Amino acid sequence: MALYRDNELSIYRSTFSGNSANGFGGALAVENTTVSIFHSAFVKNIADANEDDYGDGGGLYLEGSTSLTMKNTIIALNKDKSPVDLSHPDISLDATSSVTFNTMGFNFIGDNETVSSAFPMPAFPGGQNLQGDYVGDTAAPLEPVLGTLHNNGGPTNTHVPLRSSIKVTAPWLRWISAALVTQVPLTLLGWLMMPLFSMPLMPVILVPWKKVRSPK
Repeated sequence: MALYRDNELSIYRSTFSGNSANGFGGALAVENTTVSIFHSAFVKNIADANEDDYGDGGGLYLEGSTSLTMKNTIIALNKDKSPVDLSHPDISLDATSSVTFNTMGFNFIGDNETVSSAFPMPAFPGGQNLQGDYVGDTAAPLEPVLGTLHNNGGPTNTHVPLRSSIKVTAPWLRWISAALVTQVPLTLLGWLMMPLFSMPLMPVILVPWKKVRSPK
């Protein structure tokens, strides 16, 4: 796995991509702790990489008495190589855990298997649920349309959501939304944003999505 933590953890404007674990938590596994994740992406990570049917949570694995607060974060396109009926590709909870969730909205969850209570499906496909998140499930996972892992101007490589798939709450702010879920420094876009400083800003979230007919 990329990271295991059993004490307090804050993740901000980070990308976890291409990681794998033979067991649980392809990108991140946490236990009995408090976790905050903001403006980040967990994509293309793998749990149970050795396919021995032991391991879940390609993106996140949460265990014990854990509290997770999350905002403006993509968790999608991850894999769990366990059998299909046991597969929890994006987020997995230990069966005996007592995890509490605090979603602050604008998250993108590809498959809400094991976390459907915290991240329920929206009333309309492709829309936001009551918490303001975009959510798919095993029958109809949402797939973010992202570019390849690349140097996009920040301190590390990132997956930039493709312009053709961007959904924002304020369409006239579409051209600045990529910075909100990547590590691209906002200062690079400062000169573009100058005309907006004199008007109230609406909440903005980059939410690329593509409905998939059936899970892979």
